[in-house]
Amino acid sequence: MKIERTKRAFRMSEAPKLSRPHNLEEVAFWPATHLAVLIHTKQVSSEELTQMYLGRLKRYNRNCFVRSRLPKSLPCNRRARRIARLLRATTADRCMGFRTG
Repeated sequence: MKIERTKRAFRMSEAPKLSRPHNLEEVAFWPATHLAVLIHTKQVSSEELTQMYLGRLKRYNRNCFVRSRLPKSLPCNRRARRIARLLRATTADRCMGFRTG
């Protein structure tokens, strides 16, 4: 067996042209490369995907026998509150680096 040893430049294949389905649950078994295209084109946010997958875990946990404890208050809720607090702050406060809240 002969192995080719010449170095070549890395080339990624062209990203597929995808659009967000009406029901987000349809993307549950899509490959990660397709999900990355949806996130890159801002058709879906990573938080939406996370919420969808966590919802599926809660719904189908008994069928899949997944041993996981899903917290009632997710860390992304804290992050959303922090973002909302920053958006409420004045521009001057953000520019000066003052903490708001």
